[in-house]
Amino acid sequence: MRALIIVLLLLTTTLKAQFTIESFTGIQTDRSNVLLNWVVSPGNTCADLELQMSADSINYNTVYVYPGICGDATYSQAYQFNHVNDSCTGKRYYRLVSVSGGTFASVTVDFICYGKSGVNVRYNSASHLISVDADIPPGEQWQFFVYTLAGAQLSSQELTRGTNRILWNPSYSGIYIYTVTSTGRKVDSGQLWISR
Repeated sequence: MRALIIVLLLLTTTLKAQFTIESFTGIQTDRSNVLLNWVVSPGNTCADLELQMSADSINYNTVYVYPGICGDATYSQAYQFNHVNDSCTGKRYYRLVSVSGGTFASVTVDFICYGKSGVNVRYNSASHLISVDADIPPGEQWQFFVYTLAGAQLSSQELTRGTNRILWNPSYSGIYIYTVTSTGRKVDSGQLWISR
């Protein structure tokens, strides 16, 4: 029994001691989403990895705990987590920590707040107008796109802050996809159901 305890202690110490991060990145992908990616170096393992977030870089809360042992003895291992949080802060601070090993990596995400109601898109079949209400932050340029389900672009329009009215008269009934982008990132997306 004593030998088993010593082996378990050595195994636990090894798992917690060897851990390095090759890269840790985060990007806002939607109104309330941040996509986080990290890569664990070869030969590194960790049994208690946590992803934590803070709005002030001082007080952190755990938003994700990796289940089991992460890392690999031979290869780099890539991991991803999509953090959804409706609270709006100018910056979000993320870090990867271990109870036993401390902080391994941190990243700051400049988070853009898109207003309390986000982006509202409506289509009026009588007037053939798409209304897009957008609370655009200063200094940003937003674009509105409409696509077929197959991905062909049918319409493109630059948006201004407030209510935008876009004349669009599709030839056929069906489901169309819209996206709103800001400087290359997706702000919002959804479907337009058109009945003619």
